[in-house]
Amino acid sequence: MQLENGTSLPAWASHHACLRDGPSNPLCDSTSYSDYIYEDDYTTRNAIELLRRRPKNQPFALWISWPGPHPPFTVTSNQTEAVNGRSFPGPVDYKGSGTGRAPAESCKSTGEPQTSSSDRCDYAAEMERLDVGMQAVFSEVRAQGVADDTVFLWATDHGEMVRQR
Repeated sequence: MQLENGTSLPAWASHHACLRDGPSNPLCDSTSYSDYIYEDDYTTRNAIELLRRRPKNQPFALWISWPGPHPPFTVTSNQTEAVNGRSFPGPVDYKGSGTGRAPAESCKSTGEPQTSSSDRCDYAAEMERLDVGMQAVFSEVRAQGVADDTVFLWATDHGEMVRQR
């Protein structure tokens, strides 16, 4: 990876710095945490490669476990920009107060990884990227001509990942 300041470092070092410390680490900037090393994109690329290498004309099973969206919400600057300017409704029964819905949150990009205006915005960015990954896998299955003979199951472990109700 090449940082904005010209420093070269292994992609793993940059990725680890962004996950561990976020933009406060000088090894994590808008170029160092690229879409290419984003975990869910990596998982999608490998799932598609496995589909392409599978024995043809035989039944197959593929379990894909995308890491996101899970805290820490580590998003690339492109993901942050994708939700920039959008507004998301606040949670119902905010913090268990029984007072109804919290105010809506608007996403404001800072242009750096992990630094949008809120976890809700980064969560939305991760969910959108997950949708793109799932669509890429579905498209590969269709391209192989086996979509009509394939069962897709989708499960999630929980949905409260924005630290709110």
